[in-house]
Amino acid sequence: MQVKDIMTKEVKTCTPETSLLQVARLMWTGGVGAIPVIDKRGHVAGVITDRDVSMALVNTGRKPGQISAWEAMSRTVHGCGPEDHVQAALGTMKRFRVRRLPVVSDAGLVCGILSMDDIVVRALEGDRPTSAEILDTIREILVYRNIAHEPEAVS
Repeated sequence: MQVKDIMTKEVKTCTPETSLLQVARLMWTGGVGAIPVIDKRGHVAGVITDRDVSMALVNTGRKPGQISAWEAMSRTVHGCGPEDHVQAALGTMKRFRVRRLPVVSDAGLVCGILSMDDIVVRALEGDRPTSAEILDTIREILVYRNIAHEPEAVS
């Protein structure tokens, strides 16, 4: 099974200059938790997640309309291609501990996004990932997040 068979094709995107207020609105209306940030050429410059938005608001103390996506986004982007096998994309998710991958065409343009939701819900036939592969990936992501991002004790 290839990524293009199960990816989300209607992708919400923003630019580095988009405010977090606008990003949050895009996430809300699109029902998504991550948005690729694209540059003027349409290439992926980063990814911004709902967690990135929350952390930027907490850490800066500024209003969402005063913070750009550039300030909050992750600049290291792990992605996949539409022709990649879903198992390869799952391996990328596991290796880099991410739940979503922008799907980028050979021309470098965003043509979709692949999430763990897509894999769990849509990978129902053919050479799909096994439940063990999916669970192993989810476990790796969650263990990393729980260890690396434990909140500090409040006294």
